[in-house]
Amino acid sequence: MKSTKTYLVIGIIAGFAFFVLTIVYVGQGNVRDRPLLLGEKVEHTIALEKINGELYVIGVRGIGGQNPTLVMRSDYPYFLTVLNRDDEGHNFYIDGLNVTSKYIPPNDMDTIQIYGSPEGTYQYYVLTKGEKVLSGEFRSAKVCDFC
Repeated sequence: MKSTKTYLVIGIIAGFAFFVLTIVYVGQGNVRDRPLLLGEKVEHTIALEKINGELYVIGVRGIGGQNPTLVMRSDYPYFLTVLNRDDEGHNFYIDGLNVTSKYIPPNDMDTIQIYGSPEGTYQYYVLTKGEKVLSGEFRSAKVCDFC
């Protein structure tokens, strides 16, 4: 009887230890591409291209389509890489957030980093020779994990 209790206690302790080690292993990012406790980082890549003489924003990585709606979580970093595949230089600008890229010469790129933007819907533009052309929407949304 005493040996049965001993084996039972050892089994419970071993099971609990295995459970804790599994949580630690998974939590460090060994199963998922990022650790569970590390905040998300959203990365999108867009390209500025002329199609039939008209300039479009094209989703390349992380997002697709022409003049896509760009979406970020308001409480996590957002990285937007802008490729210029046009014959002339441009700037990329998000109105309301006052976020702009550097001047991007032809066949060059720039990465914009946005941290903690206010929730809302904004318009993004491509600036060419001082002319501002509306290209699409940028949304910043609060995502509640445990509400």
